[in-house]
Amino acid sequence: MPKNTKTQEQLVNKNEDLLARLDEAEETLRAIRSGEVDAIIVSGEGDDQIFTLNAARELLAETQQSRNALLSILEDQKQVEKALRESEQEFQLLAESMPQMVWITRPDGWNIYFNQQWVDYTGLTLQESYGHGWNKPFHPDDQQRAWDAWQNAVNNHATYSLECRLRRADGVYTWWLVRGVPVLDARALFSNGLARVPTSMK
Repeated sequence: MPKNTKTQEQLVNKNEDLLARLDEAEETLRAIRSGEVDAIIVSGEGDDQIFTLNAARELLAETQQSRNALLSILEDQKQVEKALRESEQEFQLLAESMPQMVWITRPDGWNIYFNQQWVDYTGLTLQESYGHGWNKPFHPDDQQRAWDAWQNAVNNHATYSLECRLRRADGVYTWWLVRGVPVLDARALFSNGLARVPTSMK
């Protein structure tokens, strides 16, 4: 009987100790939320660690600001990418609806775009035309002259204008006025966006 009484007393004492710790924890949390506490000391197996709450709150605020700034940047980037996609779609729609042959190059003069009119007229595939493949359908007597004029336009961001003969898909050469105007793109993806416009044939 005395043994059971002792055990009961121990349980009561233990419960009172737990209740006291809970009260202390709730008071600490209240103080942290209200800003009454500047720092807390956490005891562990090693040395005690001091956490400055004001510093933690400032860090949390800075982290939140950084997060908000990053979200804003990402949102702006999404809007820019959407606008670029829409712009590219509008350009392609316009280029494909034109009766003229249209092409675009990178700043180094490497062709990266031809509309369908170029493919239909020359009979070349896009893969055959990309890069410096544009020179293939030129008449042999005009190829070097066309190449020299093109290099001058690329190196000096100058207007490209040349009367020359281009081979049709059926092998017949016809005269064209090949003309291009340098366009400086805002994204610097291609600093020479040129268009070839056919005129009356000789």
